Amino acid sequence: MTASNPIASRLAHFLAQHLPYSNLSEEERLSLTSQARLQHLPKDGIFFRAGEQQTGWVYVVYKGLVHLMLHGSIELFDTAEPGDTFGIRAVLSGKPYVMTAICAQETLAIAIPVERFMPLLQQNARFLSYFAAGLASGMLPRYQELDTLQQPADLFFPEAVSLASLVSNRQLVWASPDTPLPQVAQLMLQKSVGSVVLTDAEGKVAGILTDKDLRRALAEQADPLRCKAADIMSKPVVCIAPTSSWLEAYLQMTTHSIRHLVITADGSPATAPQAVVSEHDLLGSSSPALISLLRRLSNATDTETLAHLRNQAEIRLKRLLQNNIPLQTLSQLAARINQLTVEVAIRLAQQTLPATPAHGWCWLALGSFARHEQILRTDQDNALLFADELTVQRPALLEFARQVNRILETCGYQACPAEVMASNSRWCLSLSEWKRQLSYWIDTPEPKAVMLTTIFFDMLPVGGDISLYKDLLAYRKELLSEQPRFLSFLAANALSSPPAFNWLGELATESEGSHKNQFDLKARALAPYADIARLLALQHGLEENSTSARFHQVAQREPNHTILLQDAARAYEHLLQLRMKRAVAQADSGRWLQLSSLSPLERQVLKKALMPLRELRSIIQVRFHTNLFRP
Repeated sequence: MTASNPIASRLAHFLAQHLPYSNLSEEERLSLTSQARLQHLPKDGIFFRAGEQQTGWVYVVYKGLVHLMLHGSIELFDTAEPGDTFGIRAVLSGKPYVMTAICAQETLAIAIPVERFMPLLQQNARFLSYFAAGLASGMLPRYQELDTLQQPADLFFPEAVSLASLVSNRQLVWASPDTPLPQVAQLMLQKSVGSVVLTDAEGKVAGILTDKDLRRALAEQADPLRCKAADIMSKPVVCIAPTSSWLEAYLQMTTHSIRHLVITADGSPATAPQAVVSEHDLLGSSSPALISLLRRLSNATDTETLAHLRNQAEIRLKRLLQNNIPLQTLSQLAARINQLTVEVAIRLAQQTLPATPAHGWCWLALGSFARHEQILRTDQDNALLFADELTVQRPALLEFARQVNRILETCGYQACPAEVMASNSRWCLSLSEWKRQLSYWIDTPEPKAVMLTTIFFDMLPVGGDISLYKDLLAYRKELLSEQPRFLSFLAANALSSPPAFNWLGELATESEGSHKNQFDLKARALAPYADIARLLALQHGLEENSTSARFHQVAQREPNHTILLQDAARAYEHLLQLRMKRAVAQADSGRWLQLSSLSPLERQVLKKALMPLRELRSIIQVRFHTNLFRP
């Protein structure tokens, strides 16, 4: 085949450089390319349109760039660059295309006949698993599907949370035990699930087949074409009632050393299955050990114990990160841990410094802590606000602040290199002094003043008299209403960050220095999103601190941009979780990303998570006339 068809050989060689084709044999790649064709389209050329029946081809970009657009939308949904496959969803579902594939530049694509592609999916479980894993994990769909778990309302006391609330929006996916294994794998792919319940002729539970069972079968060299679901399914199945609590489910899993429970009407295999609850679902709603840890943390009586328990909490958070727990859960949990730690540090400092005023002050957390985004410990950002009548006691308050900062440093929160801490006399001020400081920043928006507002405008009261904080917040709102032009300077500052994409539409990396060819997750992604969310929240007079919550609240007030803002919220959560996971894996800040270490799928997801940012920047530029304002 190679000698008689040199074009097929060249195309097969190209595919060998890209997943999942690199995992195929040379013969399998040639089977795909032997009847493939090269399709050339100019810029703005269209491979297929949303609503059209599938063309009979699966496409792989050879050269160029393809944009995938939702029907009736001008918003970019996805991109396909060299080595990326597109058009496969319609092939797998048998339904019309849901997107239009338009060339962002002159493009050459390998068009593989569906009749060559589908047999390989059915015969090669590893080839199928690549597409199944991507679709089932929620990493290929739209931004809002980056997080798919619905979280219970009470994170910290889940014993009262029923299983029904965890799976209320989930449909049962089932099959017969006699179903061939490739069909079960394809069902999991199409339904985006990690398990299938197998039922007998009476509709009762016969077994369960999970993605782990599939991987085990592949590892044991089982022939997927000869296997049926019954050959590798797990049985007997442990069932549980929907009214059972989280704690009951947790004990069942640990007792039986399993990771899935089937929910039936009465909790027995004798009734029809309703849903499946996984260990991942339960991890997403915390655990008894964590509950115990939080309680011991809040009751710590000395700095050494507090530091030890905070270290234990950090280990737990890292474990949850590695288990892909959604960011919403991690943020709430980390925020609770951080708040408890500071509250106890304040109490311990008061006990050692009896001269500290008991009332009339408020401890303020700043930056990522205030935004509930400090999932892993970083350096401290805090300040102290006190009533005007306590000005004469400033020395005692400064000593108190120094003691709290020292305790927090012992607990793993490093001192801020820029000294943005309450122990710095610049940031230990009376209410009147803080008001004068805010007035100066807003009335005189020089670059340093604007930069400082990005820190101090993310503010959260952690201990003391919250009424002082509310007074200061109301004053800030009044100032901004009197000086709306300040928001334009804040907008210009938000747009001053380096772009996420270069002029070719590729992810931009550093061109020199110690991080050459690396992507800066903080400066090019997270900080711009946070800056824009803060800006829009201030424009609408919102008091929310969390970046994703700010986007969601603004979305309710801007119907023309609702989808974009919701996409931005979820994209930001994905990027923050990516950074945290990298920080754990690399034992560093997680800021710098080596793009070559990402799989094609991971790189595609990263690009997708940055797309709302590009559109938001355009909106901000027009809305706030940033070309006229420079910080």
